[in-house]
Amino acid sequence: MRTVPLRRRLLDESRRAACDPVHPVPHDLVLVLDRALEAAAARADLCLSSCAAAEWAGGEPEEGLPGAVAALLMDAALTCHLTLPGFSMDLPSEAVWLECGEASAILAGDALLPAAFGYLASNCGLHSARLAAAASSLFCGNILPGFSAELSLRDRRSDLGERENAWRLHAGGLARFASEAGAVLAGAGAGDVDRAAMAGLALGRAFDLAFMPGCPSRQGSTEAEREEDALSMLSELSDSLSGDPRAGLFIAILDGIHSSMDGEDLFARG
Repeated sequence: MRTVPLRRRLLDESRRAACDPVHPVPHDLVLVLDRALEAAAARADLCLSSCAAAEWAGGEPEEGLPGAVAALLMDAALTCHLTLPGFSMDLPSEAVWLECGEASAILAGDALLPAAFGYLASNCGLHSARLAAAASSLFCGNILPGFSAELSLRDRRSDLGERENAWRLHAGGLARFASEAGAVLAGAGAGDVDRAAMAGLALGRAFDLAFMPGCPSRQGSTEAEREEDALSMLSELSDSLSGDPRAGLFIAILDGIHSSMDGEDLFARG
């Protein structure tokens, strides 16, 4: 499968970026950072939408790797923080703190986020400032406010509109950023960058629909119903790309997004 070597390169480069040899990291923290990346690796295909978007924009898939690396580092940072006991967000991720301790998980999350921004600033050439700013805006303007709203609404009665607005702030954001970054790195024009961003957003929200807390579909819906809706969204996106000779990697990711690295169904909990 085309995504296998790209996924391997993504994980290798993400480990290198998290443990920058120019600024040596204590060995104990290296182990925690590596564990956090392992926990996020099940969603690596979402990050690879950056490579797919680079190909879609007429470049080589490898041109999108910096966007994929940054997205995975940010995802790993979220995994460290949002699976801590105090959050109780019920994320589909292994809780890093269970193995490494709460303090180490917090430190790892705090380290991975600037590592993502620094990686973009150092590895994206003329696009470095634009993509580092986009990642910062995503995290500070959408992801953190969205989860903050989730936590505020969790313990009190709220109408469906409030929950939906909170969920939409963060849902699909990382995949949207990754796809936008890949198109930018491949030199796409504004129109193609927007198209890539919207495709990534649809891909990310389909995944989040099945897994993320706060999604309006969780209210009164069974897990099977949420999964069916998510799969329907993926099918619609795949149909919209079919026939486009440059969308081969995007379609391969969509076809394989149900499978984890072990070949298990990502939409099957546990």
